[in-house]
Amino acid sequence: MNAAGAFKRTLSPYLRRHAERSDDLFGGAWLTRYRPLTDERIEGAILGKAILAYFAAYSPRALGIDIDDHAGRGPAVLRAKYDAVRERFGGLSPSLVCLSPRGIHLWYLVPWPMPWEILRAQAEEKLRGLGVELRPTPGLALRIPHESGLVDPETLLPLRRDFVAVVGEAIRYHPAELFNADILPAVLRSDLATRQGRYATIRYSVAIGQAEAELAPILPGTTNDALCRLVPLYRGAGLSEEETGQRFADLLVPFYDGELRDSGRLRKRIRSFYRHAPEPRPRAVQHGLFTHPMAEAVAKSAVDTLTARLPIGRRRALRRSQVQRSFRRLAAGILAWDDFVAAVRAAPRERALWNYLYPYFVKNTREGYCPLPRSVLRRIDPHYNRHLADLVACGFLSPAPYPYVPGAGIARYYRIARERFGAG
Repeated sequence: MNAAGAFKRTLSPYLRRHAERSDDLFGGAWLTRYRPLTDERIEGAILGKAILAYFAAYSPRALGIDIDDHAGRGPAVLRAKYDAVRERFGGLSPSLVCLSPRGIHLWYLVPWPMPWEILRAQAEEKLRGLGVELRPTPGLALRIPHESGLVDPETLLPLRRDFVAVVGEAIRYHPAELFNADILPAVLRSDLATRQGRYATIRYSVAIGQAEAELAPILPGTTNDALCRLVPLYRGAGLSEEETGQRFADLLVPFYDGELRDSGRLRKRIRSFYRHAPEPRPRAVQHGLFTHPMAEAVAKSAVDTLTARLPIGRRRALRRSQVQRSFRRLAAGILAWDDFVAAVRAAPRERALWNYLYPYFVKNTREGYCPLPRSVLRRIDPHYNRHLADLVACGFLSPAPYPYVPGAGIARYYRIARERFGAG
């Protein structure tokens, strides 16, 4: 594996844009380049031929921490902050450490992709008050580590070794080693179920994802409109003022240097929204929960299927209109849920979060299957079990060939035959 491959596999960069250092008469600046971060450019940055910075993917395998000496107080201050970071992580040394012009960049690696929202929330709690910064994020870039700057995580002495070898031997920590059991999917699912979680509730996730996609990156002159639209959504989703501030800051275009780049000023504005702004209603899914233009055709087909398998005597006693209304309600609810799941898949942040909380969500939905948890079906119809088999028999639902593992958050998945019952 070459250096670029090792970098991508280990630090999970977002590859569709990056930042580049541009030196000019005014001292230089970081400029965001909205073009692919190629292997050649990555290789050049690692070898010191270029100065580039990368943004984090929405599901990185690394937590980056930036320790800077902005006041020029000397190496002792940097070392003290570095030791304080290690202490907050139970004495565990970072996986990778690289010197930067103004400080130290360090990374804690994990064996598998983790949603950035979860990593950030847990890391902020750990590092509160230390004066260090979490970078990179999906909105804030960090300099690509250069091979000559790699140092030993214990001694901070130069390694003078090949980048690929250093990365290959770097320790990967189980997330529970760094953050205790609070970060495990089962614990987070339990918190969400009891409405004690710290992450956006399901009813707001689509609205937040759509708003962020439309507004990002937030440009100078548009920050007030963005605050008015996003902060009430974050508040309604249950995010704290600190989490809202960090999420909003991630969306600011990198060259923005207005007042909201100051974290204190941003928190003050957000606090005002939290005190006075009314809670918005989340955007509804495309159709109401119990109405859908395709539901009537599904209900008729399901009733015909049910009638065909009943004895002649029972067919006469069947109240077709009543049963058809029940089928229509269940089918409409499933179709509305499928619309909602499609919207979640289209929002990178929410897709990453769902795939962590509910394993195989991305894989199974990519194959055309929709999760139908019992909790969702019960909200649509407390007696859904009496009709589900007929929805399968009439061809509306086709079970996925994957096991149902409720303890692991793996629901039953079904393919929904929209094409058979209309365009929907």
